[in-house]
Amino acid sequence: MCNHTRIIAKLSEYRFVGYCNCCDGIIHLAWDNLTLHLAPKDFARLEDFLGSNRTLSEPRQDGFLEASPQARTTRLWVGNVGLRLEPLEWAELRHLCFVARQRLRQSPPLAQGEAAWRMTN
Repeated sequence: MCNHTRIIAKLSEYRFVGYCNCCDGIIHLAWDNLTLHLAPKDFARLEDFLGSNRTLSEPRQDGFLEASPQARTTRLWVGNVGLRLEPLEWAELRHLCFVARQRLRQSPPLAQGEAAWRMTN
């Protein structure tokens, strides 16, 4: 993450979403020891997915999730990176991404010398 990152949503020192103008509008999703660097369209896709999956009541396998009936955790796949999340962490991640996306919609950051980009539905 670069020194110009602006934090737009934060749960803790190690769980936050940031935005950086100098990296072509990259969204930084920090979760404990992992930081994902996502293009705005990929972050929007992730937030859409999280928003449409409020709870993880059933084991499933699809493009994002992998769980088993015995597991108390679910692995969320973002590209080739998996985050193992307990139910409370799932809710926290959903909320963090929702807040970040709302803030980006309300006040889109400016790219270097360019007009503001906007996320759309």
